[in-house]
Amino acid sequence: MHVVLEKALEILTAPARNTDVFWTLLPVYAVWVTNEILFERQTKQFYNVFWNGFTGLWVGLSWMRFLTKDFKITPSLGLEFMVSVFICLYGLWLMVQAMEGHKISKFLGSTRIMSFTTIYLSTIIYRLITPDIYSIAGAVLLFFVLSIVLWIMHKILPDMPGEIS
Repeated sequence: MHVVLEKALEILTAPARNTDVFWTLLPVYAVWVTNEILFERQTKQFYNVFWNGFTGLWVGLSWMRFLTKDFKITPSLGLEFMVSVFICLYGLWLMVQAMEGHKISKFLGSTRIMSFTTIYLSTIIYRLITPDIYSIAGAVLLFFVLSIVLWIMHKILPDMPGEIS
């Protein structure tokens, strides 16, 4: 359990250890906190989904920039590029789905899921942690702990003006 907690803390503190990760994840954290506290408390709106798609596009492009900056062929490079392209395409797809008003996008474009996925994968793409069973368990633990904290915040904070109860 000790190793899992260490991995969870490594994921959480990754932006403080690497400036590339910091500048990639700063808007992700900002959008996540803003959407969770102000906009997605009761219901998801298409504009939230659109910006969550943009988050995926932003992060995927940032990953590709990192991977090509000091280009080194590694065993995982092909997979890292495929994941980067997938996140970019997924983000674009979410943006289009939101603009067209498809309800499935509200489920597939959740702020919490998009943000946490890009945060966890960023720690792998930027090679701050190695993907193993402990890092996956740490990510799952961190996701549930943050979800509980956000749930408590939603209960404590008053509803925003105009929010549907």
